Amino acid sequence: MFHVFVCNQMLMGTFIPVNTLLKVKEKLLRERELEIQSQKKQILQLHVWIRENEHRAQQVLHIQRGQFDALNPNTEESAMRTSCKPPSDRPCCDKELSKKLAMAELEMLHLNLFFKQVTLKYTEEIRKLEEKIKTRDRYITSLKKKSQRESEKNQEKQQRIETLEKYLSDLPTLNQVHDQSKQV
Repeated sequence: MFHVFVCNQMLMGTFIPVNTLLKVKEKLLRERELEIQSQKKQILQLHVWIRENEHRAQQVLHIQRGQFDALNPNTEESAMRTSCKPPSDRPCCDKELSKKLAMAELEMLHLNLFFKQVTLKYTEEIRKLEEKIKTRDRYITSLKKKSQRESEKNQEKQQRIETLEKYLSDLPTLNQVHDQSKQV
């Protein structure tokens, strides 16, 4: 699929470098992750709301059963319900505990979302710094190569100068040439 995208980009007359495509895809991935976290948070809030509504419904059913039992005390069902009835403070305790649990889960989701955002932020900063370091290292490497080439050129020039100096020292001086011409 990537090749198709690159081909499409080349056909349209523009070519997007692979690094740019990767950065765009990474950014889209991070945005989707944040959106998923947000949706999880909403789902958790809905779960809290559902638990609260279920608890309210149970309370209403208990109240209605109690009223029914008060009106019809002779039925077997009412006798079973009264014998199995939880302590009066337990529904209140259950409601508080479920509310605290939901709040703790919600807070944990908030903290996870915050942690993920901070992690993504620092990951992005680290990636940028690593990219800068790679660019700097490439620049240093190119400077070292350039320096080495210049050093080699200087060495070649020095050898050429030494060769020319030796050649010139082997040549006779003007006085030596005059003396030789007089002798001949």
